[in-house]
Amino acid sequence: MFSKTLENCTVLSGGEEYDSITFDENIISLGGKEKGNQVLDMNGAVIVPGFVDSHMHLYSTALKLMTQDLDGLSRREVLLKLTGAKPNQNGWVVSRGWDESLWKKQEFLTPDEISNGNPVLAIRVDGHMAVLNKKGIMESIGLGLHVESDGVIKEGELDKLMSRIKPSSDINEAIMRAEEYCLSQGITSISDIETPDLLADYRKMQHKLRIVFNPIGLHRMGFNTGDLVSENLYMGHVKLFADGSVGARTAVMSDGYRDSDASPSLVYSDSQLEALYSEIISSGNDVMTHAIGDVAIDQVIRTTKKFDKGRLKIEHNEFVLPLRTEMEEKGMVVSMQPNFLRWSFKGGMYERRLGSGYIGLNNRFGSLLKNGVKVAFGSDSMPVGPMYGINLAMKPPTSGQKISFDQAIKCYTENSAYALHLEGITGMLEPGKKSDIVALDRNDLSVLKTYFEGVEKYSSH
Repeated sequence: MFSKTLENCTVLSGGEEYDSITFDENIISLGGKEKGNQVLDMNGAVIVPGFVDSHMHLYSTALKLMTQDLDGLSRREVLLKLTGAKPNQNGWVVSRGWDESLWKKQEFLTPDEISNGNPVLAIRVDGHMAVLNKKGIMESIGLGLHVESDGVIKEGELDKLMSRIKPSSDINEAIMRAEEYCLSQGITSISDIETPDLLADYRKMQHKLRIVFNPIGLHRMGFNTGDLVSENLYMGHVKLFADGSVGARTAVMSDGYRDSDASPSLVYSDSQLEALYSEIISSGNDVMTHAIGDVAIDQVIRTTKKFDKGRLKIEHNEFVLPLRTEMEEKGMVVSMQPNFLRWSFKGGMYERRLGSGYIGLNNRFGSLLKNGVKVAFGSDSMPVGPMYGINLAMKPPTSGQKISFDQAIKCYTENSAYALHLEGITGMLEPGKKSDIVALDRNDLSVLKTYFEGVEKYSSH
């Protein structure tokens, strides 16, 4: 392969800095006099490993690119967009990303205010709940689904509805667009959490980046964790849920909710969860378990400690309480989302849902790292883009949440690669590893170039 050298730059690798990097499909050298066939002046760019998103939903990201994107819009803007929207998914108007925590009237959408003659499914930013309009309610009930009187549909029922109205057309084009978007954000490997049926579609595609596929629920997939399924497609963990989300008031918190009498329960009893872990691990797979509330996290910690085989992960790990519990996670792998700090500021969703005392009691990345926890970073597709979360993690409300730029890069590269069993090929810039490389602007840290296995996949110019 044609070799390249990037020079006049700052290459960050393992706590060291170099002034150049030479590579073909694999990294050849850092610094020194060795030059490739092509030498590029990077004008002072910062060079880091390709980002490894440890928690993403690629199919959801693809659909978001195809459908109504409501992320960051005001309530009025959301309603205007929904009112004029045309069906985009099997006769339905499917939209994603609204977030009532950003609105003056911090309440969920209601069926009456979504004026559209077509069935509308408006999915909240966290993906754990959605609101239907009147037509959507009637259609969903006709499909045998449970819909609450206020048009809210949550988690399991929402998943069923999404599977019923899944686009009948080939999803290849949508997935390719989503992969291209990931590359534009400097992401070269992802941990993709999906329903098991999508694996058959994924196996037919020629992926533009590295995908670790994590099926939701216990299913016989025919592959074990770490197996290469097809080119650039690996089998990952089996995904389980211990609870839900704070936004949907389904995360299990020991002190409950300040703004509601909601009283969610754990998805499994201790014995049920332990039995699932035992079955999954004995079949040759690792487990990743969604746990956001402190009660759920405590349950997953207890369960994880009963097994010494595999690389078990806690997903989200937001409210590790009481704080001494952080020491119980020493040596564990936790996949966390710095993006969620968007809700941790004064007046934000965490304060309104749980109380002001919780502003500094969530997503304590700095404290967890000090306690020896292996913290991997991902986006949960809210939104896709490492620099969004990294900027939040460097300037959070409290010191326990704060980390440095170098720490954040490590969480989004080396630690995430470890969490995905990819540490042998990516996650660090060192000779012999795949040339997954990102060049960032030295001033605003925007992505200038993305290389995947030595091939330029994105350029801002």
